[in-house]
Amino acid sequence: MQYEQARPRTEVRFDPERHGSVVGDFQFESGDVLCITRRDGGLMAQLAGQSAIEIYPETEDVFFYRIVQAQLFLQPQRAW
Repeated sequence: MQYEQARPRTEVRFDPERHGSVVGDFQFESGDVLCITRRDGGLMAQLAGQSAIEIYPETEDVFFYRIVQAQLFLQPQRAW
């Protein structure tokens, strides 16, 4: 999936039923772990050793930061 970093992002309403499945830990191929948590009605993303930063839903599985031009594509593990 390819993204345009500089294009404006549009936040959709956060729906815990729809976006709740992205809460948890996600491991990158590098071994780094990104922890997604709920806080104050929104979502926070935190890499080990760094501060948690709020992320905003753009779609069901794409989230973006407002403080940097970066997006997250979060695809939780699903039970078969």
